[in-house]
Amino acid sequence: MRQLRILVAGVTLAALMTGCGVGSFLPQLNQGPEQGLRAKDAQAGAVVEAVRQTWSKTTSASGVVAFFEQKGRETTTSKAEFFWARPQKLRANITEAESITKRGAKLVYLGDGRITAKLGFIKKTMPYDDPQVLSLRGYRIDQTSLTSIVEGILDPAAAVRHAGKVTIAGRAADLLELTKGSGMLPGCSKMQIAIDSQTRMPVLVEGFEGTTVVFRAQLSGMQVNPKLSDSLFKL
Repeated sequence: MRQLRILVAGVTLAALMTGCGVGSFLPQLNQGPEQGLRAKDAQAGAVVEAVRQTWSKTTSASGVVAFFEQKGRETTTSKAEFFWARPQKLRANITEAESITKRGAKLVYLGDGRITAKLGFIKKTMPYDDPQVLSLRGYRIDQTSLTSIVEGILDPAAAVRHAGKVTIAGRAADLLELTKGSGMLPGCSKMQIAIDSQTRMPVLVEGFEGTTVVFRAQLSGMQVNPKLSDSLFKL
């Protein structure tokens, strides 16, 4: 079942989001002293508030997510279509993977602590913390979902600073850096999340171990509030 583990790893943000590859998209930043809570960073606070307003009106989303993860010398990459609906319903269709045998797999997560995976005629439902469906770094699907990412930014306990303006796939974005709060992935010393200046939704998420990017999810083609049928979340 290592195949299922890698498949889920490629989707977990997923459920989320979308991408045009897994290269290094962000410039290396000179890290200054910790800026503290977002109240001490007015620019970050303005971006966070814009995300909050958008999120309060978002009931569904779809797009493509390109995923990268590293643990030691081992890496995984994949790409998937994703469909998300409140509160944590997720459907992911693997379109690209390191092995042709992984392509075409489908995953459904309904926020109930279980994942259903289907590849060809084989379908299996298992707990979301089953080793077979944990990511390479041991992350559960709910820890890297769209819900987790956005609500991590909005977490009142989050330490957020504005780390500059960046361009992602030709579009302007604000780069937020998190060093504290529920948006932190286990084992990561900081998270950097690029927020599209127009849609106010995440377009790139990176988790760092020291100065090394060990988690990346780039989103593209995102649609906000598309009409999604209930049948889409059944396999």
